[in-house]
Amino acid sequence: LKVSFKGQHLISGPIVSEEGETDGVGGHVTFSVEDDFAVLKDMLGWPVPGSPVGSQSASAYRTYTGNAESIIKTAVIENG
Repeated sequence: LKVSFKGQHLISGPIVSEEGETDGVGGHVTFSVEDDFAVLKDMLGWPVPGSPVGSQSASAYRTYTGNAESIIKTAVIENG
């Protein structure tokens, strides 16, 4: 499912459930959508993304700078 309003992206992701009835003309159906952001909840991030698992003690955490879109994209590229 992808929802846009006035040309702006609001939400997208897979439909995980539906409830209700329709005959194609009338009725009511409610869809539950798992936002694409859910991909991040299953991703394990590393303090030092480029290092092997046994060498993660070089840093307590990874610091990102920039706008939110750049930070998310970088974190996914490094860890996903």
